[in-house]
Formats: sequence, structure tokens, C-alpha cells
Amino acid sequence: MARFELMVNALRTGQAPPALAWWEPDGEKTAATYADYSLDESLDLLHNSRDSMAVFLKSLTEAERSAPAIHKTFGEITIESMIQVILNHDEEHRATFN
Repeated sequence: MARFELMVNALRTGQAPPALAWWEPDGEKTAATYADYSLDESLDLLHNSRDSMAVFLKSLTEAERSAPAIHKTFGEITIESMIQVILNHDEEHRATFN
């Protein structure tokens, strides 16, 4: 949500849209961090993260959901378009379980 917060803050304060770089987690560090988590613990973390994001997004006005940023890979984006990217990303991962 840090990126969403940057975007909303820039909109609220009249700053230029923030520039966002592509980011990928380090696979080895991520694997080491979660190596001892059970499936239930991992699912709880995932659900809690998504629940927190939903609460934050629901608190935004329509104008705030349209807050822009310039993404290195996707170009000009808004919070709403980032939500679609996140949903597509989650769907890609979900599809690997079938």
C-alpha cells in the first residue's frame, strides 16, 4: 500500500505524480523468510494483507482512486488501474495451482 499512499499524498498536496520503478522480491530471501510458515499461516498473511488493502481502498474517494503515478513498466497508471494489475497478478499465481 505504500505506493498507493504515495499517489494519494501527491494528489492531496498538489505534487507531481510519483515515479514508480518495477520491483520484484528476491526469491531466495522470500523463500527463507517464509520457509517455516505453515500453509494456514501463509494463507492468513495473504488474506490479512488483502483485507488491509481493501479497507484502505474503500476509504478513498473516487478522485483519490484516480490518483496517478508514472510507472517505469506500465507508464501512466492510477490506483484503479494498479488494482487491475494486482488482480491479474493474483490470477496468474492462482492459475499455477490447477
